[in-house]
Amino acid sequence: FSAFENKNYLVLHIDEKWFSDLYISSYVNINPSCGDLIFFIDNLLKISGKDLVITTGTSSVKIVKQLIDHYNANKHVKIFDNLDFDILEYIIINCHALITCHGAVSHIASAKNIKLIDILEEKNKDFYSRWTHHFRNYNYLFRKKFNLLTKEIINLL
Repeated sequence: FSAFENKNYLVLHIDEKWFSDLYISSYVNINPSCGDLIFFIDNLLKISGKDLVITTGTSSVKIVKQLIDHYNANKHVKIFDNLDFDILEYIIINCHALITCHGAVSHIASAKNIKLIDILEEKNKDFYSRWTHHFRNYNYLFRKKFNLLTKEIINLL
């Protein structure tokens, strides 16, 4: 993984938390479609000027398989599905910034002072603040429809 040591890439961590039918159904739906994600990824690449690494945890998400098919020849997008935690950690601690729904990977980024865009459920903001008050290089957004969320993410980059 020496190619990951240049810190010139963003990480988009896509796990079950992005999809209400796979996570907590009472949370605000983000639920991006494959087309939504492709549009967002293409904009991330253009606006940031950085490569993108898309990761999942040990639970694979169906939409990632579609992204793999779409980006298989794109040298600026690498997708790693069903990662062991130690490999996921290595990728994150060597990136420029992490975009994720709040979870264990958020804590990794903060511990290593990696720019973090953390997506939270607004009605639980007091709960999250107990876990994030010490985070460094931290930005958070509240869950909302994906097209609105993507605009806010890009503004934070």
